[in-house]
Amino acid sequence: MPPIDVAGLGAVRPQRANALIIVPPFANIAWPNLAAHLLQASARAAGFEVRVLYANLLWARLIGPGKYVGISVAPSDLVIGERVFSRAAYDLPAFGTGRPYLRRTGGRDPGVGDAISGMPQPSTYDPNPAEMVEIEVLTAEWADAVARFVVGGTYGVVGATTTFHQTSASVALLRRVKALRPETVTIIGGANCDGEMAEGIVSLGTTIDYVFSGEAEHVFPAFLAQLRRGERPEGTIVQGRPIQDLDAIPTPDFAEYFEQRDRCELDPAVLARTMPNARTERGTWISYETSRGCWWGEKHHCTFCGLNGEGMQFRAKSPSRVIEELRILHERHGVRSVWMVDNIMPHRYYRDLLPRLAREIPGLSIFYEQKANLTLERVVALGRAGVQWIQPGIESLSSDLLRLIDKGVLARQNLALLRYARAAGVHVFWNLLWGFPRDTASIYQETLSLLPLLHHLQPPVGNFPLRLDRFSPYHVRPASYGIAGLRPAPAYALAFPPRADLAKLAYHFVGTYDSGAYRRLDLIREIGDALVAWQQRWTGGTDDPPMLHVERVGGGYYGLVDTRGLPDTEESLALDSTEAAAVLVGRPWDGSDLSHWAVVRKLGVRLDDWYVPLAVAEPALLGAFEAEHGVTRRPAITTDSSPGMLAGRRLRAEPLS
Repeated sequence: MPPIDVAGLGAVRPQRANALIIVPPFANIAWPNLAAHLLQASARAAGFEVRVLYANLLWARLIGPGKYVGISVAPSDLVIGERVFSRAAYDLPAFGTGRPYLRRTGGRDPGVGDAISGMPQPSTYDPNPAEMVEIEVLTAEWADAVARFVVGGTYGVVGATTTFHQTSASVALLRRVKALRPETVTIIGGANCDGEMAEGIVSLGTTIDYVFSGEAEHVFPAFLAQLRRGERPEGTIVQGRPIQDLDAIPTPDFAEYFEQRDRCELDPAVLARTMPNARTERGTWISYETSRGCWWGEKHHCTFCGLNGEGMQFRAKSPSRVIEELRILHERHGVRSVWMVDNIMPHRYYRDLLPRLAREIPGLSIFYEQKANLTLERVVALGRAGVQWIQPGIESLSSDLLRLIDKGVLARQNLALLRYARAAGVHVFWNLLWGFPRDTASIYQETLSLLPLLHHLQPPVGNFPLRLDRFSPYHVRPASYGIAGLRPAPAYALAFPPRADLAKLAYHFVGTYDSGAYRRLDLIREIGDALVAWQQRWTGGTDDPPMLHVERVGGGYYGLVDTRGLPDTEESLALDSTEAAAVLVGRPWDGSDLSHWAVVRKLGVRLDDWYVPLAVAEPALLGAFEAEHGVTRRPAITTDSSPGMLAGRRLRAEPLS
């Protein structure tokens, strides 16, 4: 293990600077921290010099990037990262001394006797308690070394950013900076400071001078100007305000991330594990945003979603500004992989941004979050623009559950998206969720019956229990959903000192509520086992993933190849045009012989009182059938620049970390 030494990063410390922003563990190490660099750019535009120190890279170098990534992707309701640094931050007892190790419980209060540990969740990291003890021993000495490094500079202000489980590491560093140089103004901000969570940070009783709550691109430079005048803000909490004109935010410069990462000599292959399946240059992404808020959430807030905090209002950059900044960032840093941090892509971009990306900055590899009700044309447009990875928030394959949680889509639309993505060669990251208030066992039985038919489509990452998150409707109006006894998730009491106001500090909660899933945990386990079998067909061996594929063979006939290996199915079938339309095009259920024929052969299913096809074809062929036979007529898909099914056949998920 390398010595606890940060001297190798001395070149990042300037002779003079107004402020330093620290990116603490366990922030993602595979891309630069966008928030820190946006604040840096905003301050520089106002005439202040701000530097960024990637303490997370230093910590990853010390404990090893493999362990670091494992902890950073662990279920956030376990707050493993907070617990690792709680001894160094608050002088709490060490692991194993009255602070038991907890396993994941989900949103339902574990006091009701539910036992969900042992559920098949292949993508989650379950750290060994002994390993956590070994890592925790290093935290105090490491924080001492980083603090000495920081006070060797000339920073009047030293801050840290906290999202998910980064508060304790921030406190451990900032308290030492303050002890070594008391005149330093210490600050903290980030998603963990939104709303009353800022008061929760204050309740920790640390030596942090100011807590920034909300968007800070305006208030941070104003704060630095106030200090320059010899003034101080009133109170401890500095309240930000939503930025209305995103085009006006200066373009960030990520040079410090790449310089420091190169000095830490982290293995790109390990960095890439932070997002399975997403291969990038040097294991790295450029983080970027095109919008803030959620246009769907403004209309119908998904019941379990707390991602937007107090900033639900949707705002988007102009296409010209996006093109300009992406070009600058690519030329500056030489990385074509772009991780869009938006909660949802502005849907106007299908019209005015995606076509320009394809023409003006070809060769980008982009991740974007989407709403799941996408047409084939839109999925193809994403692929042409370089959007190779999407996260559509599928969550369930049951319309009853999707209605219950106000997702605004139906199960048949989720299945259609998975088909379109396979056809167009676009990777889909998605999860199944379970354990919602007022759900029923029949929801999960319906899902379980579907899964064996879908092995030719990209599998979900896992099957995860619902979390009750702050800012979600479940948290804001628990009684409306039959949730009682809402309280912070149990792990918070083990990660923070007794003086902390956990009700204001916590992001994850548990409560008591009725759930059919918890009454039928045997069904949930069966679904988990079925997902593992599905994932293994995409990750193991040398063969391509299973196929259910239609292609033109001539003479008005089509060939269907089915390698799912289901009972009572044939690996190849010859279809006439009517039969091909039956296995490729959805329509309201009409009870016809053709619909029954397709369902019996497991080429389609009856869902939402619709006939829902399962087969896939090249986008041009699939689009032509939809245009001719679909309920809603659409223009045919052209083949220019479309990646197509051949690319789809080569889709392969890497082993989940």
